[in-house]
Amino acid sequence: MLLRYSLHCLNAIFENMVVFKIPLDCDEIQCWIVSFCLETMQLTSLLTEITHVEQAAHLTCSLKLANCQAMSKLNKRWDLVDWKKIAKWFEDGITRCGVEPIIRFRQLLSDKQQFTHYMQKYHESSIALLKHFGWRREARAVGWELAKFLLSSDRAEGALPYLLNFISDLISDGSTVLLLRDTLLFTVNHLEKFPGIHFKELVDFYLILMKLAKTEKERVKYCDKFLELSEKPSVTKIRLNSNCKQHKTFSFGYNSSFPFLMAIPNETIKIDAKVISYLPKSLKNFKLHCYMKPFVQNESQKRTAGRRPHFECMYSETDGISRFACDWKGDIELRKESVRGFSMNLTSESEDCLIFQSSTTDELRPGENILTLIAKASESTGTYVFDYFELEIGHSLLLRCDWLDVSEIEEDLARLPICFVHHKPVSLKLKPLPNGTLLAGVAQHVEFEISYGTGKSINDENSVLQITCSAGSDLEFWDVSKSKWSEICNYSLDRVLPGNNKTVTVHLYKILRNLSSSEENVKNGLPTSVAQILVKWMDEEWSFTVNFISFMNIDSDTSLLEERVLFELALLRNTDEWLIMPQEVILSRISNDSPQMPAKLLNPELTHIQPGCKYRLVWILPSNKEKTDEVEHYELRFTYRVKSLDEHTNQDELIYDREYTLFDEFPPDYELCAQLLSSQPGAILCRVDDACDMIVSLRSLTNRVETVVIGIDADPSFWTISQRHKLVYVKESGLGQISFTVFPKMIGFLPYPVISVYSYRHKRSDSDVSQLSIESTYDFGPQLSSFVRTNGKQVHVLGAFPTSSDSKSNAGRKN
Repeated sequence: MLLRYSLHCLNAIFENMVVFKIPLDCDEIQCWIVSFCLETMQLTSLLTEITHVEQAAHLTCSLKLANCQAMSKLNKRWDLVDWKKIAKWFEDGITRCGVEPIIRFRQLLSDKQQFTHYMQKYHESSIALLKHFGWRREARAVGWELAKFLLSSDRAEGALPYLLNFISDLISDGSTVLLLRDTLLFTVNHLEKFPGIHFKELVDFYLILMKLAKTEKERVKYCDKFLELSEKPSVTKIRLNSNCKQHKTFSFGYNSSFPFLMAIPNETIKIDAKVISYLPKSLKNFKLHCYMKPFVQNESQKRTAGRRPHFECMYSETDGISRFACDWKGDIELRKESVRGFSMNLTSESEDCLIFQSSTTDELRPGENILTLIAKASESTGTYVFDYFELEIGHSLLLRCDWLDVSEIEEDLARLPICFVHHKPVSLKLKPLPNGTLLAGVAQHVEFEISYGTGKSINDENSVLQITCSAGSDLEFWDVSKSKWSEICNYSLDRVLPGNNKTVTVHLYKILRNLSSSEENVKNGLPTSVAQILVKWMDEEWSFTVNFISFMNIDSDTSLLEERVLFELALLRNTDEWLIMPQEVILSRISNDSPQMPAKLLNPELTHIQPGCKYRLVWILPSNKEKTDEVEHYELRFTYRVKSLDEHTNQDELIYDREYTLFDEFPPDYELCAQLLSSQPGAILCRVDDACDMIVSLRSLTNRVETVVIGIDADPSFWTISQRHKLVYVKESGLGQISFTVFPKMIGFLPYPVISVYSYRHKRSDSDVSQLSIESTYDFGPQLSSFVRTNGKQVHVLGAFPTSSDSKSNAGRKN
């Protein structure tokens, strides 16, 4: 009640003075207001602690503000006041009431220094009280008046905290640019008188004024002042505010969406950082560091999920329920956007960190810059995650940007850069082959790319590279140390530093074997094969699959000439760079009971085989007086050398100049013969689109009873074949016959359809009552060796018979 009526009395007096036109700014009135408020507050303090009375907040704060304003007015008019008149006026008041606050205040007015000291103390207590009751704007205004009062009293050091608080509140409240700019200019003019004392504040204010400048010239002016301060040496580095979004000077990020780095110990690592500079001039004297801290497993030390909330959606198939939960609410703690809200102490945060650093030649231009930062990995392995950027400007300024302040990471925590430092294991890779395959039957080379890794050191025991092949691969390797071909090859590797790579060239040769039994041989193509190369090195093993394609193919035919069996072998060459020089050709019968019997070669003079040609060899097979039901097998051994038609070095010639061998086995089984006859009664020649019978006769070179498959094929523009495969039962005499129906499609001399014989997987039984089957699909095996006597033979095909309508039309034309 005391406070309420005191404020009411004060307001009523002011209203009456306005009504009666009594000046409010006279010195006596200000002295009376101060005395009245002091007496009221003293009486109130005798009754209770005023800060405990929340209901009296408005009354107490209003009286405090009135008292502060009155003191400020007295201070402004100090030199103009007639203090003798004021002293006599106070003496009359003291005589009448004798109140202690009035007596004390009268003593303060007698000495300016005492008044100044009391006024500062009273304003400070008033600011605290106003803040206690939530009157922050009023507290800011009182602080601003106190700062101006202290500046006018040449006490700039005391005024500085109030000025900084006032500017900080203006920034945090988003005050108008004009008010903030004018306040900063007023403050900077006083701080520049003490640049060594207020270094940190000047740097911050220059950056803000640079943002608020009206013209580009003014921006450059404050930028120059900022850079000039940064070049001054400082015992303690000054940290700048990097989190003030209203007046941001630099922003940091990465040039890639997700920098994922992998390195080995002591390796040099590079990463591209994106820095946006808002300065109007280029910055040259700077250092940019990127700190990555080791990843921690301790749950209490793990990072939060950023400032934004994270949600998780789960679906349970068993319950059929979807659950949506917020597993991170976001960082709700706001940092104080104050120009002095940063620690000035530098801690040893760089211990055990992976530190990337910019080059001394880099330059930060206005706008976006891409800088390549370089670091050297530690000697130990580990996982490092990005922690913060640190920009060192000049000799005294530091600007730090934590991982939460990087916009990309703030949007998505998965884009947090990570670096793995690990030991690379030794590795060995087969370089891709030029055409995907190698040539079989001639020396070739492959290249292995060797990585020495970082976990092991090379010594005499593990520096040998051993190359071999799997069983049955028919591979030989050129041993450089022994200068010879062998199935196992050892390469001695030079000692190199860990982490380096090396390419090793290995020459190899795949023996040609059993080309006649290849499925591709049936298609008149070059046979292909697969081999496994096995490599052992540094207690590790590797296996590589290599595809080979033969650089030649073979085709064989057998025929009977009276009682003698002729065997013809055709070597088919591909078009390549190799010239084949035959050395020796031996064809001998394989027998377990008697020694091998070589066949007689009818054309013993061997000549060079050019690329792209066909080379024939003909033998008379050894006679067998007694025919058996066993198939005779013959082994071919073809020894040859090769010469490259392209230029090669002497070392390559040494490797390629060797004897190569082709091994093959042939079972000369059958002789085939065909005849084409018209199906029309009494007709001999075939006519277009009329059915013709193609009779295929088979003669076996053994007395074996079996069932085989006869197949025919032809160009569809020449012949139409109704059924392409049929079964033939071979009798004890070795004879068999089958008939096919074919239709000629054009007039002239047409080549016979191609005839082939295949083995039949189904064994004949007593239930087979017929020598042929009309099944459309047979389970037949590979093609068998045979000689077709009618290969290359042609048949004369006439035109179709004229119809009756054609005869009548021809007769009408004659008439």
